[in-house]
Amino acid sequence: MNILIVRLSSLGDIIHALPAVPLLKEHFPECTVDWVVEPAGAELLTGYPGIDRVIILKKKDIISSLRTGRIISAARCAAQFVQKLRQRCYDVVLDFQGLFKSGLVVSAARGRRKIGFANAREGAVWCYTERVCAPAKNEHALKRQLALLEGLGIAAQRITYSRFFTASEEAELMTLLKRHGIDSTKPIVCVHPCSRWRTKQWELHKIAALCDKLHTTCGANVVLIGGTDEQCAVEAVAQQCRMQVYCTAGILSLHMVAALLARSALLVSPDSGPLHLAGALGIPVVGLFGPTAPWRTGPFGKHVAVVRKELPCSPCFQRSSCPEGHHRCMRDITVAEVVEVCCNLIRKSTES
Repeated sequence: MNILIVRLSSLGDIIHALPAVPLLKEHFPECTVDWVVEPAGAELLTGYPGIDRVIILKKKDIISSLRTGRIISAARCAAQFVQKLRQRCYDVVLDFQGLFKSGLVVSAARGRRKIGFANAREGAVWCYTERVCAPAKNEHALKRQLALLEGLGIAAQRITYSRFFTASEEAELMTLLKRHGIDSTKPIVCVHPCSRWRTKQWELHKIAALCDKLHTTCGANVVLIGGTDEQCAVEAVAQQCRMQVYCTAGILSLHMVAALLARSALLVSPDSGPLHLAGALGIPVVGLFGPTAPWRTGPFGKHVAVVRKELPCSPCFQRSSCPEGHHRCMRDITVAEVVEVCCNLIRKSTES
């Protein structure tokens, strides 16, 4: 049995869909599972247990070529993707995205059953042979994603994740930490300052103050994490810190970030991919929320906490700017309250 999963982006949503893989393997032990994803999520999926093939859709390259008039280049890139996609005929195609772009992939795939949510947007719903009733919007994204498996008669009663990194990647991380002089006898607290939405961003000077407080209050090694595209912002935080922090933005692969988080006592982050990765790894997580709803996309796990201001305008789900012009949902969050939540969560997790 051949199964194709279509979940192109973003990192957090990909992580929410990942428990579908062991569930599919459990119910169909002989099945192969392929996954179509955009480049940003490909690294996380490559080598993930249970995924047989990662098919990369270079959507941005195709769009960029079209915008600059390089029609042949765009057509060649699209043709190469479709050729790889159609190398295998699928018994089931599962669209976890439910958008126009994922609908195009579903349409291009050779599949007998094409399953998606009945409320899929941008016309994607017309690409399916079968439609599954979507859970209520206020259900957590993890449960909403896995509800798609009901189309195959699978109830997602257990949510499990496999290992995100190899032993060699973990060893490489340990060598790097030692080279940076990180004291292995002290706990590691990771801080991720960034998010793809501008409105989710906490002020950088507050993040720097938080790092200083965590260093002195918890006696921890404070490690700043982030991707290559976040390097400038993360380094700006590091420069404002008075205490020693370790900046790894743009240095670690996503697998090595997972290995680092797995060894950490805590992660502090706004609503972002690393927040959900830490939750999947089962480490304590403190999420800073403003424009989004933690009951829908909050950290999922045993030791999680959310810092959020109760305001009539929150959540607004606006990406680029505050519709009220004040951004109080994030600005009103104080360093002191975040430090208190962090210390309490670390204490509770060690006691249990």
